[in-house]
Amino acid sequence: MTADLRPVIDNETDESAPLPHRRVRGHFAGTDYRFTVSLPTRCRYEHRFFQSVYPVDDENPGDRAVAFGADSGAYTVQTNADGGYLVDAAAATFAKDVAARHYGSSKPIFGYIYGASGGSYQTIAAMENTSGVWAGGVPLVIGAMTSIPNNFFIRAFARLILSEKAPLIADAVAPGGSGDPHAGLDPVEAAVLREVSALGVPLVSWNDYRYVLGLDDESGLMRFASTVEAIDPSYADDFWSEPGYLGTEDSPLGDRFRAALIQEEAKDDGEPEPPIDARWRLALCAFHRHQLPPPGEFSGWDQFRDPDGHPRHPQRATEIGPLIGGQVSGGGTHHGRIAGKVIVVNSLVDADAYPWHGHWYAARVRSALGYETDNCFRLWFTDNADHHTGQITEGKEHWLVSYDGIVQQALRDVAAWAEKGVAPAASTAYRLEDGQILLADTAEERGGIQPVVRLEVAADPSRSQAPHRADAVSAIVEPGEEVTFRAVVEVPPGGGEVVALEWDPLGRGEFCDASLVEDGWSTTHRFTEAGVFFPVLRATTHRQGNPAASIARVQNLSRVRVSVQ
Repeated sequence: MTADLRPVIDNETDESAPLPHRRVRGHFAGTDYRFTVSLPTRCRYEHRFFQSVYPVDDENPGDRAVAFGADSGAYTVQTNADGGYLVDAAAATFAKDVAARHYGSSKPIFGYIYGASGGSYQTIAAMENTSGVWAGGVPLVIGAMTSIPNNFFIRAFARLILSEKAPLIADAVAPGGSGDPHAGLDPVEAAVLREVSALGVPLVSWNDYRYVLGLDDESGLMRFASTVEAIDPSYADDFWSEPGYLGTEDSPLGDRFRAALIQEEAKDDGEPEPPIDARWRLALCAFHRHQLPPPGEFSGWDQFRDPDGHPRHPQRATEIGPLIGGQVSGGGTHHGRIAGKVIVVNSLVDADAYPWHGHWYAARVRSALGYETDNCFRLWFTDNADHHTGQITEGKEHWLVSYDGIVQQALRDVAAWAEKGVAPAASTAYRLEDGQILLADTAEERGGIQPVVRLEVAADPSRSQAPHRADAVSAIVEPGEEVTFRAVVEVPPGGGEVVALEWDPLGRGEFCDASLVEDGWSTTHRFTEAGVFFPVLRATTHRQGNPAASIARVQNLSRVRVSVQ
C-alpha cells in the first residue's frame, strides 16, 4: 500500500515556536491522509526522528513533541493517523528524503515510533510488520486484542453492581486502609469485584472510583455500544431471552440485572432518550462473558471456563476485540515478531488499558523470538500512573504522577540501543496475581528506571488513640499533635540522581520543596483540623542529574494516612 501513497508537499515554512525549525506540510495524493515534518536547526540534528501516532490525532505535532525531538537530536513526524501503520510508514519514508535534502546529508537516518492507547496498536503493528522504516518503538499503556470494547463494558458491569459500595472499596485500597476491598460487600458484590479485578481493573485505581465507574460520564463506558450493535444485532435480544445469559439466569446476579431493567424502563423524567436503550446498555455490561479469547493466553478469562476448558456461557460468533484492534492499527495482530528495539511502558493505575496487557504482550514477544527477546525488548511498569499522557491535573496531583518523562527517556534509550548497542535498564520485576500486577519492593529488585519512594508516619504512641502500626502507613492523632514522617528514596541502577523532592502534608496537590539527605528524609507536621489526610512525598530523578532539565524527568510518590480526631 505504501507504494500507492504518493506524497505531495503543500507548503514549507520557517517557524520560531517552540524553537526555530522548518515545517514541511503535505498530503498523499487522492486521499485524506496528511503529514507534517518538523526539522530543527542543523546544529541540533543527529540523524534520527521521532514519530508520535494516535488514531484520532491530526497531523500537527504539539510544541512539546517538537521540543523533545530537537532536544534529543531528532526531527518530528506526524500524520493524521487514522490510516494505520502503513500511512505512518509512508510518511516516515518520505520524511527521510525531506530530511536528507534539508540537511544535505546522505547518512542513514534512524526512526523511532511511539504511541499511547490506540496509538500503541499502531506502534506495535509498525514494529511487527515493517522493516527498515523504524529502528525502534515505544508503545505505551498498550491495549490487548481483548481490550476494545471489553475493558469499558467490564467497568460498566462494575458500575451497575458496585456503585453504592465504591467508597468502601476506595477506602480499603487507600494507604492505611483495611487492605480488604471485599469487606462490607454482600456475596454478589464481592463476586463481581473479584470478577472485574481478575479481568484486570486495578484495585489501586478504585482510589478514583468515579473515573473507574464512569460516574461523571455515564455514556463514556458505552462508547463502543453502537459498534457491537452493528456487528452483532441480535445480542441484546438473546441476552434477555436465551439460557446462559444473566438476563435469564436464575441467580441473585441475574435478579439484579432484571431489576435494573425494570427500573430503567420505568423512568420517565423528561430527559432526552440516551443513544442506546436500557436493554442494550445492561446487556453489554456482561458482554465480556460471551467473547472469550483463546485459552492459555488470558488467565483472567479462565473464570468463565469449566474444568475441561469449555466456556460456561454462550459465545458470540464474531470476535469483536481483534476486529476493532485490527482496524485501529491498520491490520496489526500483535504476533510479537518485532523488527527492532522496543520498550513497552505500562501504568499500574490504568483502568482503561489494564496493566497485565504488558505482561501478555511480553509473552507474545518471547514466544515469537525466544532467546533473542532480551536483545530487543523491555517492559517497564510505571507505579502511581494512570492511562493519560501529559501533566496530571483535575485534582489528582496528590496521588498520580505523569509517565511522560519515562516515555521520553525510553525513546532516548531505544535510540542508544539501536544506534550504539547500549542496552537499556532491565524490564521491571513483577508478578501477576488474579489479574493484578504487583511490583518488587526495592528499586534494585524492581529494575526499570522509576525511583521507589517509601514514606512512613510515626505518631507519639503515648498520645495516640491506637497502637503504632508495624507497616507505618497510618496514624491516629489529636489536633495539634506533632507527627513525624520519614522516607527513603531509592533509584534503580542506572536511573540517575534525585533532582527534586516535594512534600505535601495535607495531600491536596499543594507541594513545597523538601531536602533529601544521604540517609533519607524526615520532617514533622502538626495538623490543626480534624479529618483524614493523605500526606504525600514526591521524588523526581533525571538520568544526568540535571535539576534544571524539563525533559525526561522521572517521578514517583508515596502516601500515608493520618486521621486527626
